[in-house]
Amino acid sequence: MGRLLNLDASDPLAQLRDYCPMVDDLLKTADKQLLAEVARILALHVAYYEKKYGAVPMERTTAMYGSQSLTEEQSEQLAEAMKRLIIVIGRAASEGKDRFAVH
Repeated sequence: MGRLLNLDASDPLAQLRDYCPMVDDLLKTADKQLLAEVARILALHVAYYEKKYGAVPMERTTAMYGSQSLTEEQSEQLAEAMKRLIIVIGRAASEGKDRFAVH
């Protein structure tokens, strides 16, 4: 039986405790082609956002990822990031082909 997710958005730490092991499990079983597709989709997502709203400060996001303690806002952002990664892995896996291949 699958893992039950904590969908309570008011508790981002609980969501992180659910999402992080799921991401780890998905990445363990992902092949190189799937990981490349996920990276391309996420890069496209960031590029779209930056074009529309401005640059995303890489220093803040990478510092937050390596932090041992998170603010509530950072916890929410990290939980949303892990959720987005789960969605993108699932989408890339279900499509089963490299949409970005240059022929």
